[in-house]
Amino acid sequence: MFVDFDNCEFKDSSYTDEIIDERMMRFNTLNLDYGKVISRDFVGQSLLIYHHQIGDKSEKFVQPFPCTADALKVYVLQKSVDLYVDPFDRSHYYFDLKGV
Repeated sequence: MFVDFDNCEFKDSSYTDEIIDERMMRFNTLNLDYGKVISRDFVGQSLLIYHHQIGDKSEKFVQPFPCTADALKVYVLQKSVDLYVDPFDRSHYYFDLKGV
């Protein structure tokens, strides 16, 4: 299915994943950092929210992508994003980012 830019929303959905030290022992001694956050990983991503109208019915398709919202806008404008929907169960779908 063709993804029309005018029917798209783009939202940043980046987050920070905290790594917690769960080792009871470290270097053959009791780990005093047990249960503490030992590092944080930034995960940059954005959401593509596509609104599709079929007659009087409206559908919404949502998927995260591992890029900024601005980059995702460019991909949609360049027609590099396709939407595939199962014709028998429209709740099964995916967006395909072509050639990127």
